[in-house]
Amino acid sequence: MLVASNYTRVGASATDTLIESGSSLTVYGIVVQSTSAGQAVIAERDGSTIILELSVGTNGSAVMNIPFTAPRGLAITTASGMSCTIFHSNVT
Repeated sequence: MLVASNYTRVGASATDTLIESGSSLTVYGIVVQSTSAGQAVIAERDGSTIILELSVGTNGSAVMNIPFTAPRGLAITTASGMSCTIFHSNVT
């Protein structure tokens, strides 16, 4: 399972929920759960780059556990009926 010093949970129907850091943010993993089919979009905080799009079916889930660095933080958008948990380094 994912091990990280912090996590941020983003609820359903979120638009550009920010995870900001004064320095680079290390993301260790992402878990998406959904009661209805939809998509979670993980982007750079400033919206300049889409890092990941996770599509999940009804009553489905997806796990992405490949670490990466987000130099400018993240912006997360989720569909209705979908939640997303980001496991990350400390936010300073």
